[in-house]
Amino acid sequence: MTKSEFELGIGRAISEDEFEIIEEVYAFYPEDPIPSGFYKGSEELENFYVKLYMIFGIRIFKDMLERARKMEKYLEKLNQIKEQKVFLSNPEKVKEKLKELNRDEKILEKLIKSL
Repeated sequence: MTKSEFELGIGRAISEDEFEIIEEVYAFYPEDPIPSGFYKGSEELENFYVKLYMIFGIRIFKDMLERARKMEKYLEKLNQIKEQKVFLSNPEKVKEKLKELNRDEKILEKLIKSL
């Protein structure tokens, strides 16, 4: 949802700061705020957020923001774990990384000895 679409829905302009909060909540809030079966796509979800704003203003989004940010961090960690799993499932990549670390360790040892 774009800022202009959101503003059209609420019937007035909002600040960039407010829209950044709304956008982050929209993208990462972990729970589907609409009970199952009440909507069939993103348009209804966007309308739901417009209605939330019209009823409660930016305050509700500020209240939801902390949970959305936690979810964003969890998703980042999950992606890191998935990347590690892919990496570890490839023995050639693991061997290559170990060789690289061994080279780095030898360089570090030489630097320490030179001090």
